[in-house]
Amino acid sequence: MIDKPHYSTYGLFKLVLQPERRFYWLMLIYGIAVSALSLSVPLSVQVLISTVVNAALVRQVVVLALILLTLLLLSGLFAATQVYLMELFERRFFSRIVSEVTLRLAYARFSHMESINRDELVNRYFDIMTVQKSLPTLLTGALATLLQAMVGVALTSFYHPVFLLFNVVVLFVAYLVYRVLDRGAARTSIDLSDAKYRAARWLESLSRANNFFKSRRTINYAIKSTTSARDEYVEGHRRHFRYTFTQVLGFLLLYATTSAALLGVAGWLVIEGELTVGQLVAAELILTAIFFGLSRVGYYLELYYDLYAAMVKLSQLYSIPMENVTERDDIVSWEPTIKCEDVSAMLDGGEFRLNLEIPAGSRTLIFTRASAQIKTFADLMLNFRRPDSGRLLLDDHDVDDFNEHRLRDEVHVIDSTFFPECSVAEFMEIAAPGMTRAAMRDLLAACGLGSVVDSLPDGLDQLLTPYGYPLSVAGVIKLKIAYALACRPKVLVLTPLFDMLSQEARRMIMSTLNSRPETTVLCFTHRGDLHGFDNYMLWDFSEQQQFNNADALTAAYESVLEPEDDTVVAARPAASAGKS
Repeated sequence: MIDKPHYSTYGLFKLVLQPERRFYWLMLIYGIAVSALSLSVPLSVQVLISTVVNAALVRQVVVLALILLTLLLLSGLFAATQVYLMELFERRFFSRIVSEVTLRLAYARFSHMESINRDELVNRYFDIMTVQKSLPTLLTGALATLLQAMVGVALTSFYHPVFLLFNVVVLFVAYLVYRVLDRGAARTSIDLSDAKYRAARWLESLSRANNFFKSRRTINYAIKSTTSARDEYVEGHRRHFRYTFTQVLGFLLLYATTSAALLGVAGWLVIEGELTVGQLVAAELILTAIFFGLSRVGYYLELYYDLYAAMVKLSQLYSIPMENVTERDDIVSWEPTIKCEDVSAMLDGGEFRLNLEIPAGSRTLIFTRASAQIKTFADLMLNFRRPDSGRLLLDDHDVDDFNEHRLRDEVHVIDSTFFPECSVAEFMEIAAPGMTRAAMRDLLAACGLGSVVDSLPDGLDQLLTPYGYPLSVAGVIKLKIAYALACRPKVLVLTPLFDMLSQEARRMIMSTLNSRPETTVLCFTHRGDLHGFDNYMLWDFSEQQQFNNADALTAAYESVLEPEDDTVVAARPAASAGKS
């Protein structure tokens, strides 16, 4: 579940749109110019009528036409400039949002990211297109309508006080039509957006777990869930449309009544001698254009509500809790000795306490009572989590003293994280930029993956899905280990995923690791079929025991388990592999 940030409407627009404010000011300036120049036609008609009535000189008509042409060309130039500015805005806005989201995701607090649906969060990206579609139209069409109304109302009010009163009444009614329905329309636009994202989340889930939905029972569940998501969206759309359509009807009705009333009022003023024919025609042209703009306000409001909902969704990308990365980077050289001094962390099964020291360059085989202990220790080593009390030291340096990013270059955990969508070669080159293909093949072969990669259709250039396909589960684990070895870490943590490999593959990889004495290796497992480690440890929740060999460790591990847990023990290796 993704929490909704709480911002005012102004706060939302300021948060997401403020960096491009120069574009908005330029649009306003050019919009004022276009709106003022749009009055050139009715004013020219007024002057033309006066000219024809008083003295029908061709020269005056030609001069008037040339002046009008110049003003209209200038207005067109300003309008074209607005279009060009909005094109630049769309490019800049897209580039900025994508860059900011990339940094925010990269620096996001891991504990938060693993607790939410990350795919659904990133889907907010698509509301960039909503902003690109809505905002330019609002800044050109809607802004032009508003500015023309302001200029036109001000001008016609000088013709006669009746026009001033008439314009005030029309604008007040227009405001009422907007205001009465605005709150409900804004609320339902967000509800509709939520329903849209829930439908997308369900379809992504259906795609991600596609192999699960292959039986009659699961297909029926998929159809039922899809129907529910579809109906929720349709109902949300209906509720939102009820508000926006009412606004559209209100503005259309206002357009019809005001246009008819204008004709009657203006005609009455001419008959009474309060208005000239030229002023009548000019007022009709100006106010009719304004009233026609009112008929388009419903469309602009629909765009505004779409924009508002998009702002709410994009703001969620700005509310991601950020990791507090240590700026200092002065711990450059350190020995991979691991010390836990009364480290304490709360788990669902109780308090987990660690007091131990693992020498640099050693290989340690570790059994744990619960998979949560492995996850917690890995998070502590990577500084994704801080101990509730005590200190975790690497060569007498507190983990908190390290720059987190440099630390994670030196400490690697083989877990079930997804791949970036890239080729095998690109994945290996992330670990070691400039790594030759020959070196890649040698390292992959050392991890038992050489012939597998060579058999892929595109070899090293084979693209991998986030799940590692077309590699098998074992192939994915081996590739992750090869990646870690290419990074040359100081500490390598093998989780029970390592148990999923065959004994032969595990021995081959351990042989490769033994050729790297500079790396401290911690192998968390529930299998006692590997030998040749320097240390054998059993981690309980409150104490850690050390043994001389794997057989003694296995016997101690079985002795601490209660008889009724035998079924759980038998299933534990697979469960651990799935959770780690």
